[in-house]
Amino acid sequence: WIMDTYSQIMGYTTPAVVTGKPISVMGSQGREAATSKGAYICAREVAKILGIDLRNAKVVVQGFGNVGYHAALF
Repeated sequence: WIMDTYSQIMGYTTPAVVTGKPISVMGSQGREAATSKGAYICAREVAKILGIDLRNAKVVVQGFGNVGYHAALF
């Protein structure tokens, strides 16, 4: 409803004003895992700097919501 209301105010469709949209209304594919993928990439880069081999590392994922679930898959 936020996108609809904002679009009415602007006078044209503005899908970029809202995140987390379904693909059918110009959402992003892979959106569900995007935050956890970003966290994974950050952790990977820090591990490189610190010389940690992630292939043998053990990690803890706190929480099992949308981000935690997808982070555990990486």
